[in-house]
Amino acid sequence: MRELLCVHAFFPYLPSGFSSAVFVHDFSATQLADAKMKYDKYGPTPHLCIRFTISPELLSSYDTTHQATVATVSDLSVDQLAEAVVHTGVLRSDAFHPIFLIRRKDDDTFMNFAVEPITHSIRQQLKKRFIQEGWKGQLRAYQHFEGDKCFSHFASLVFEVMVELRLQGEAVLSLVPMVKQPRTRRRQTALWVSQSGRGNRLVPSPKPNTVVEYEWSTLSEFHSGVLYVPMPSDQLISDSFILTDKVLYIFRSTTAPSPEIEGGLMDLISQPMLHSTLQRLEWHLVFVTPPGNTIICPESSADELGRFWNKVKLFSVEFNPTIPYGSNRK
Repeated sequence: MRELLCVHAFFPYLPSGFSSAVFVHDFSATQLADAKMKYDKYGPTPHLCIRFTISPELLSSYDTTHQATVATVSDLSVDQLAEAVVHTGVLRSDAFHPIFLIRRKDDDTFMNFAVEPITHSIRQQLKKRFIQEGWKGQLRAYQHFEGDKCFSHFASLVFEVMVELRLQGEAVLSLVPMVKQPRTRRRQTALWVSQSGRGNRLVPSPKPNTVVEYEWSTLSEFHSGVLYVPMPSDQLISDSFILTDKVLYIFRSTTAPSPEIEGGLMDLISQPMLHSTLQRLEWHLVFVTPPGNTIICPESSADELGRFWNKVKLFSVEFNPTIPYGSNRK
């Protein structure tokens, strides 16, 4: 990690030509817990997680700045928020360094980077802000970010918001089955690949009877015809669900060409209270992508995902964010 103009910059490892030193801190159990709390609240940089744990008296002034910056998010217009992200990325401003992280990639010139929300809770606060926007504001933000790989995380976040809102209204989705390519000697992981062409399966309930926000740790049952959307809180799962005709559709929006299935989804569907219900259902995981995107999803070999891959069927569907939707047509 290196800091550039007070903006948090993260390197997977230092580029060639740089010398570095490694400091090992002998933290007590209490200090480790404190460092993790700072990691979750403030971000993953050593400046925040380690320095403030060693010298907690230094945290006071930073915390004041952090709270003030976070509070401004809800007051910013979409254009102001987009400008703040871009200015952070090109190091023209450090005003928003408590909420944005510059993640540097392996590049000797330092020109290859991505700007991200510094913590998951910040991401969820930004998501709330985009949800408050009408369709025109969301589209303007999406188009502002989606053309630059440096800001792809924010394009994906806005796209996720637009998909969730579309699913809550009238949205007949044509699903295209993805094709599984078995593992080979040279490739130890099976791949699911999306196919071009018209879909051959329609979601039976194009408009849900009702919409329910869920917190994954407390979700105990699924009701047919109900669209379950993630509560915009500090949870790691961002999938939407709808149960219809004994099929559980799991909608996952993505702008990434190679999305991965992580253990968080399995944590949700492995809950004891849902186990008996889920065993009686088919599982259809639907990747919702922008038009023209090809999805290649690796089949993780993680033990906890084994039951998921044995049961699930994968589909893809294109969602065009330039088409207005429902009551969010502003």
